Amino acid sequence: MLHSFRSGNVSYIVNGNARVDAFSEDALANERILNLAQKVYVSENPSLSAMSPGKRPAQVTLYLQDGRRLSETVFSSQGNFDKPYPLSLVIDKFRQLAGEVVGSNVADELIDLCLNLEEVDNIASLSALLRPN
Repeated sequence: MLHSFRSGNVSYIVNGNARVDAFSEDALANERILNLAQKVYVSENPSLSAMSPGKRPAQVTLYLQDGRRLSETVFSSQGNFDKPYPLSLVIDKFRQLAGEVVGSNVADELIDLCLNLEEVDNIASLSALLRPN
């Protein structure tokens, strides 16, 4: 299954996180993820889209096997420009995700450099950390 909004969200639901390994080929080939992803339908709601860019609405509707329908609409979610995550949470998430790719030491160096950019004489030190080995 190609990575998509549908498979990514189902992977998050099944795995309980959005770490890099949750999106590996093996993880996305998980039967539970494949089966649940087939039940997800993504569509645009033009009336909600019309609220952008001032609001970032989203709506989720669940159709249960017993016939019930559960729906929730939000007009902004945590992490949007009007509800930013606390810096500590952004740093923790970056450390977790980047650490899996570049290693924890490089991730910590990147965090330190980015938090102190005004003191960096030459951006090459940051660029060097972003280049693959």
